[in-house]
Formats: sequence, structure tokens, C-alpha cells
Amino acid sequence: MKHPTPVSRETLRLTHRPCSVLGAGRLTATLWRTDEPDAVYDFNVVRTDATTGEVTQRFQPDDISDFIRLTQLLAAEVARDQTLDPRSRDNLACLADALEEVMPSGFKFDGIRCPTEGPAFRSLTVLLAVLWDESGLDFMNRPSNQHVYRVLVSLDGWLRGAGPVAGAVPDDLDPLDIREVFGVCPICGRHDSYRNLHREQWFVCHEHQTRWFAGENILSTWRSESPEDWQQNITDIGHYRIVYPLRNPSVAEVND
Repeated sequence: MKHPTPVSRETLRLTHRPCSVLGAGRLTATLWRTDEPDAVYDFNVVRTDATTGEVTQRFQPDDISDFIRLTQLLAAEVARDQTLDPRSRDNLACLADALEEVMPSGFKFDGIRCPTEGPAFRSLTVLLAVLWDESGLDFMNRPSNQHVYRVLVSLDGWLRGAGPVAGAVPDDLDPLDIREVFGVCPICGRHDSYRNLHREQWFVCHEHQTRWFAGENILSTWRSESPEDWQQNITDIGHYRIVYPLRNPSVAEVND
């Protein structure tokens, strides 16, 4: 009697149900995850003919851009796994972000960023510290659609892992259209009203996690709030980045 050929451990692993199926153009990747005892990932890539449905692992030059997209998706998907080694997660997250810069896709890779111990991260942090106040004050005095400070705020959010703030700043924002005397978020040109921190009033943008100081006792709502309310406001917006708001100079002059 012929005994069956033993099934290898690798074969058994690939027969498990996949955890994700990702696609880019005509390419599809199937991703498996196992615990042995740490998380281990495997994936394959196939090409599907859009007309016949034929599946192959032989690719063409036009597939290269789809490979890049698929690599980006795979890196971001695995980087979200909190059980992985932190360095591996950081490397994959940095790869996904870098590919987004090279070939923008519009995907939002929330919660991932390059490693804080990396030289590029440290260099950008130092650059922000040097430019922040000088460019911010210039932005307040001479607001413009293309001002570098708007990019610095977006970059700062990306470095802090703030998620959506990593997106590109809109290029159609006209400071002359702004009517809010206390200013608006330098990235999107909007605000989500204000919060009281005791006697102080702070306007905020929740999407981009920014806040800016409006003044002290200029709005009377703080008088009807309790210390518990102020503590909750600190919890909600205390970690937001303090920024220089975008203001319409003509509106500000009339209301000052």
C-alpha cells in the first residue's frame, strides 16, 4: 500500500482562509496571516485578463504601475497589525507613505507613519522647529494660497501621526473669501467653532487636529460652564497642534 506524501507546513499554511484580498488594476494579491507564535504573513500575486478572466503569474510592462499600487496596499495593510514587531511596522508604514508621495492615489493610510528614530523624521522635525514661528507669523500678516506654512502644518500632522492631516492642502483657498474674524484652519480654511479652556477661547478644526487662540473673556459662554466642562475640553482638544490661523487681513482690520 502506498502511503500518502506528507503535506508540508508551508502547504498547510497556504490552505488557511486568507485574511485579505487586495487589488490594483489587473493584479490581485491574496494575504494570509498565521500565528507561530508570532504573526507571520504570506501573499501571492496573480494577473487576471479583463476579457477572458484567465489568471496567470506572467506579467507585462504595463503591469509595473499596478505592482507599485499593490505594494503600497500590502504594506499599509500589514503595517496596521499591532502585534507585529514595531520596526517592521514602521518600515512598511514608511514605504506606503513614500509610495503615496511618488504616485498619489488618494488613499488614506490613517495611523501609520515613518519611524520616529529615522534620520529623515528627525531632520524634518528640526526643520519644522526652525521654520514654524517665522513662517507662521508671515502667514498671518501676508496670507496666500501657496504659502509654505500651510504645507508645514500638513507635514507636522503627518509626523505626529494625526492621520487625515497628511493629505495634500487644497490649492483653491482664497484668503479674501474668509469672513471669520478669529480665523480658520490653515489647511482647509474652515473651523468647528470654539472651546473654552476656563476664560480662554480656542477655535478648532477636528479633521486636521489644529487649534488657535482667539482671546480671553471675549466670548461669555465660559461663565456658564463648570471646571468639569473645561477639563473635558482639555481632554478633547489639548493634544491638537497650536497653529497660526488663516485670516483675511481686511476683515481682521475692520474688527480689531
